[in-house]
Amino acid sequence: MITGTQIRAARALLAWSQSELAERADRSLPTIKRLEARGNRPAGSARTNESVRRAIEAAGVVFIDDDADGGRGVRLGIRNRGARGRQR
Repeated sequence: MITGTQIRAARALLAWSQSELAERADRSLPTIKRLEARGNRPAGSARTNESVRRAIEAAGVVFIDDDADGGRGVRLGIRNRGARGRQR
């Protein structure tokens, strides 16, 4: 499950407000605020967590789990490699 810190970081990468994430994830603004307030702990129920994750991933953010190279995080992914190649 993703954490509140990851959600907050993902929003920053996307320049989304909490309200925008709430709308895209079909959740309430107070729910998003509660999720982010959890810090490095897993955020919300599995169903809510998945809705938020799907909305953020659809916008191009990749969630990074704990691994041997470091802790959890987020990064921007490439959403459409074909379109990127055609722009050159």
